[in-house]
Amino acid sequence: MSCLSIETRQSVLLPWIFDQPDVGTEDDQRVIGFAEERRDSSANTLQVKIEWSMDGENDESLVHLPFIDDPGSLGSTLWPSGIATAILCMSPTIKEFMQSRSVLELGCGLGLTGLAASKHSPKVLLTDNDESAIQALRATAEEHYKSAADHAIDVSLLDWRDKHVVKEKFPCIVATDVAYYYYVLRPLMDTVRAHLQATDSFMLTVGQGNRNSQWDLHNNLLHGCYNQLTDQHEDPWPGSTQTLLYKLQMNDWKRVGDSSVAETTDGALPIAALLYQTEGHRLSPLTKWDHVASAADIAEMSKTF
Repeated sequence: MSCLSIETRQSVLLPWIFDQPDVGTEDDQRVIGFAEERRDSSANTLQVKIEWSMDGENDESLVHLPFIDDPGSLGSTLWPSGIATAILCMSPTIKEFMQSRSVLELGCGLGLTGLAASKHSPKVLLTDNDESAIQALRATAEEHYKSAADHAIDVSLLDWRDKHVVKEKFPCIVATDVAYYYYVLRPLMDTVRAHLQATDSFMLTVGQGNRNSQWDLHNNLLHGCYNQLTDQHEDPWPGSTQTLLYKLQMNDWKRVGDSSVAETTDGALPIAALLYQTEGHRLSPLTKWDHVASAADIAEMSKTF
């Protein structure tokens, strides 16, 4: 098998405020975590190595994902925000919270966030409305994660527009790049409300900071919004709503063994991590460089779509 069938891409999650620190100081290397994607088109495999790298705590996790060669499917794409979320799920704060609690992932796609969370949580339910992605994810979970008897992984179809028949409430809901159009926000919000535990719980919804609808979701929860179904104005969600800002620096894909191509950087993307916590619940900071988005940050950020 030629190693030229294998491609890798590296990403690094950085603080939002990235002033150059003095060399040799504690903040000389302001890195939150790393990710390395590795896909093999001959063996039809896709792996992502996630690493948390802060305060001398280097924690690694290797995640096996379905290999789906379907450019037209949203569920078959590994989105940049998913990489950022998987790194954040390695945060000691989130790991400690998940250790004794179940996790629901909405719009899981290839399942990177949920499978990364399964390393810490005793039960993870991955859901999506893409049937082909769900079938591939079930096969991957059966092949690579069946032996983890103390970490149950379930995979299920879930259409946010359906009537919610809730069998279980979750203390932790995670979602990545799900606020991609304004019209999906209402079914998304109703789905979260139906499945989120009323107390001692949180929702982490991560998207690109240059996406208007990500900030629409932020404002809906923080300030309230108009409900098209009831023709009434909804109150703000009780509890705490804030968005944390980070930057994700991604390299271009590179074929293993191809020395003719230099490793190049595909720029840095703004990452917006919307963290909603129910009343009375407060997580510790996810990183020591957490930057809570201000009204000025939101107004100044360039929105391209």
